[in-house]
This record gives sequence, structure tokens and C-alpha cells, in this order.
Amino acid sequence: MLELREKEILLTLEKIKSCEFVIIGGYAVNTYTQPRFSVDCDIVVKNKEEALKIKQLLMKEGYAQKEVNLNIPYASDFLCMIKRVDDFSVPFDIMIGSVIDRNTKSRFMAALIFENSEIKKLKGKINPIEIELKIAKPEILMIMKLAASRTSDLRDIFMLLEGNIELERCLLMIKEYNLKASFEKFREFVNSKSFKDNLHGVFGKIDEKVFNKILRKINNIVLLE
Repeated sequence: MLELREKEILLTLEKIKSCEFVIIGGYAVNTYTQPRFSVDCDIVVKNKEEALKIKQLLMKEGYAQKEVNLNIPYASDFLCMIKRVDDFSVPFDIMIGSVIDRNTKSRFMAALIFENSEIKKLKGKINPIEIELKIAKPEILMIMKLAASRTSDLRDIFMLLEGNIELERCLLMIKEYNLKASFEKFREFVNSKSFKDNLHGVFGKIDEKVFNKILRKINNIVLLE
């Protein structure tokens, strides 16, 4: 089921790639790390006009608008589009103008996300489909995920820190968005005894040397005052 959902999302992204949007969330993380499965696809647009264009294209592909779930981590203006495929659903969340974390109230404007994005090749965990799309850079992904700080977000942050990431830029944004306490909770979580098994269960087996290298990097980070 996860493989089929992933295939549907990748094929749908191919159909809407002419529109102006940036991919965030799990599919963006997959661009920079060992891929994992993601249930939904999160994209950001600058305005309602662009959201409407994407909505219309998605409707042609069999998607329908769904009422917003108030339990989601984001509080920004957005559309949720869902397609039923056999006995499972495929969701697209379209955030309009900004991404606002419901808990911390941190607001990440669409303009900022577009500025911190680049054209990259997106691919799935299983499916061999590759598409060139505008993907959020790892630094802004890390900060948005730190604001949300769900378990899945913390795992993603850990994996993002394996690659080439501008830590100084991240530290400035941690200070700007008042996320120091969130980062310390993240550090505590990745140093816990259960974290490695938690990570392996989602991303697959991570080389021990790689795991320890990322952990040392995290433990050596000194937050700005």
C-alpha cells in the first residue's frame, strides 16, 4: 500500500510540475537523505490563485477537496486534496502564503520558503520515478520541522544533519524563531536509548559509523545566545 501511495504521489507531481510550488515535508527530506515512506505530500504556494490552478489539475486526476483536519500541526490557510485509490487515500496538503506551526505559532512565509529552495531531483523510496522540482533546502526544512517537533520531524532532522547543511544559518534561525528549547529536546531525544531503533524502523538500517558521526555533530552544536 505504501508503495502504491508513493507511486500515485510521484505521478501526480509530474502532472502539476508546471505550477509554482515548493515541496516541503517528507518528500523534500527524501531529496537529501536515505528515503523513507511519507503518507502525504506537502507543498507551499505563494497565493490562492496558484493554489486554485493546482486544485483544478488535481481534480482532473480524481482528487477532491476535503474538510481541513483541525488536528494537523499547521494552522495556515491551505487546501487538503485527497484521492481514493483502491482501499487507501492519497492526500496532498497545499499551504497558501505561509506555513504556521500550530503549537509554537512560528510563521514561515511562502516567500522565505521559495527563497530557500532549489530545483532538485525527487525520487521515492521504492519507485524508480525521478522528477525535477523545486524543493525546500535542508536548512529551512530543519527549522520548520524543529518548530513542529513531532517524532517523525525529529527523525527527519537527524537524517538531514548527515548531509551538507549550513549550521550557522540554522543556528541563526533557531534563535530568530525562539526554538532553543525545542532543539535541546531534540538533542535529548536522539541521545535516548530507544532512538536508534526508532530511526531504523523508518529509514532502514543506518551504518553505525554514520549514526555516531551525526550524533557527535548534534552534541557539538553550541546554540547562539
